[in-house]
Amino acid sequence: MAHQKFSAAEREAIWLAHEKKCAYTRELIDVSSFHIDHIVPENLADDQQKFEEIKAKLNLGSAFELTSYGNLLPCKPGANGQKGSVIMELARIQYFLAIAGDKKAKIEQHLQQIEKRRNRGRALILLQQCLERRELSVEDVGRILEEHGEEPQEIFRLVEALKFADATEVNAVTKADIEDLRQRPVTLGQNDHVSGVTLTNHAGEERFVTNCKEYDAAVDAGYFAFSNYDMKMSVFFRHQCGLLSALESARTADASFIAEPRAGITDLHLMPFFLFPWIGDRETSEDATATYQNKVDDGTLVVKRLKQNMLSIAEPEGMGQHLVEVARADFDGDGIEEILLFEYCYATHGTLGFGGVTILRRRGPDALFERVTPASAYDVTDCVPADLSEAELQRCLGIITSGEAVDPEFAAAELPLARTLAIARVLKLIVGVGAVKRERIPYASGVAERSGFEFSPDTPELGYVAVDKRHRGQGLSHRLVEKLLTSHQGSLFATTDDAKMKASLLAGRFSQKGHEWMGHRGMLSLWIKH
Repeated sequence: MAHQKFSAAEREAIWLAHEKKCAYTRELIDVSSFHIDHIVPENLADDQQKFEEIKAKLNLGSAFELTSYGNLLPCKPGANGQKGSVIMELARIQYFLAIAGDKKAKIEQHLQQIEKRRNRGRALILLQQCLERRELSVEDVGRILEEHGEEPQEIFRLVEALKFADATEVNAVTKADIEDLRQRPVTLGQNDHVSGVTLTNHAGEERFVTNCKEYDAAVDAGYFAFSNYDMKMSVFFRHQCGLLSALESARTADASFIAEPRAGITDLHLMPFFLFPWIGDRETSEDATATYQNKVDDGTLVVKRLKQNMLSIAEPEGMGQHLVEVARADFDGDGIEEILLFEYCYATHGTLGFGGVTILRRRGPDALFERVTPASAYDVTDCVPADLSEAELQRCLGIITSGEAVDPEFAAAELPLARTLAIARVLKLIVGVGAVKRERIPYASGVAERSGFEFSPDTPELGYVAVDKRHRGQGLSHRLVEKLLTSHQGSLFATTDDAKMKASLLAGRFSQKGHEWMGHRGMLSLWIKH
């Protein structure tokens, strides 16, 4: 049984030095699955007398070590399994030791190159992981970044290596590492007895995932965390997968409205109040143009701490928020420079706490900051109304009725009777909803009459597609419609006066039929999908 452990950097360096080939078969090998073989078997460390005899026969000298690069070769799993702990004939051992010895310098060279390459990007994920494991507080992160912002090497010496559940350690992260990291088992905090999380779909089928690649694939296939326990465990995946996605998409910005003059989270007059966390729904009378500075001036918010790259602010009775600026780049591909933050939100008099990665952007020199949520941060799932709690149903109704296109009382009666719902969430908060409504023959007949297009009156209606205004522009309407169409078999109809909704229906292969008619808010049109 192998005892020697190898870091990801060592594995890559050995693989590269040997030209990505198995030393025994000369076939190409995969970096994620190849084995590392000890030419002189590793188990000789337990039999010192035999080890000394072998060294004498091979004239290896007293400095020879079983764990040195000069005794290691990359190989296919099958080749390693066949050899095992068998001692090859001396001539073959000397032949392969010569090959390994010839590669030692190249391995060291590759290790240096890997370290240099990784140094450029390692701080971001290490600090995030330390923050999530509570090894560093938000204040610690702010202090480190403030003191060593121009000397990233200092940051790397101050934090621990990133540890994965397979006991490997990563001391650096760049874009080249991301695909490999997606396949590493996610560590679930202090829950050493757990190796992953169980996700469930609406058919009751379960899928156990252990890494970001498996988690993302399961979510895309309609699986979600069902129990409270699985919801808590899935947070570790959401944090790590979301952070890797942000790093993967980052690039140098073409334009910036935060550089000259420098603007950031400490400019309270540029921070719109809707960025501040809250529980439940805000008053509809809330001034949409209000900023953090306005709320500090009127006593709604109190600044707890303000430094160059860190803001801690709270309500006297209610919620609090820590923001720490970590990096500036174009994270969403729009060409504009954004700020990536660590955010932690909490109840000032309670145990509630949540957070993650947040991205802020300014679209112009006179614009306020706005939140940029990567598409990967949104989960869109389907369910039936009975799957939602009463509070979640009320949240859905609040989103549906906010545009004043739907009668609140009617929606409150009909939504719980819907055939299927599509729900968009970010950090477990519902931010979008859509429904395949129950059959309503009299209503469908009336729509056919007003549009002048006949269709079967028992056709269900697709509707109630709505997105929280703070999360619009992320393509969620399209995703909600797509999810409903995936879960429903058969014909559907829809009516709308909204241009964006029409685009979503077109994308869902609906066709406009008949003629338009005057609705409550504008000219309605009929859309049919067979």
